[in-house]
Amino acid sequence: MVYRPKGQKGKKTAEAATKMDSKEFREAAVSSIDEIISYYDNIGERNVVSTVEPGYLRKLLPSEAPADGEPWSDIQQDIEGKILPGITHW
Repeated sequence: MVYRPKGQKGKKTAEAATKMDSKEFREAAVSSIDEIISYYDNIGERNVVSTVEPGYLRKLLPSEAPADGEPWSDIQQDIEGKILPGITHW
């Protein structure tokens, strides 16, 4: 779904195409909370100390910020696959 400002029914503007509507925002927020709960419920299954080399994340990131937003599911995959491996899990 695409957010459309009042009076923009049926029109997709470049600005509107990158915004979440309230339903999409709620779904992303609930999904985020579920991920945090799952992380803490399963933290004992993770390595305590990171096994990646310093600077590993720089190689995985694009050189520039994306011009358009990404779906929340893609961001969640990046958190799990790119960010969490570099964190010490107590």
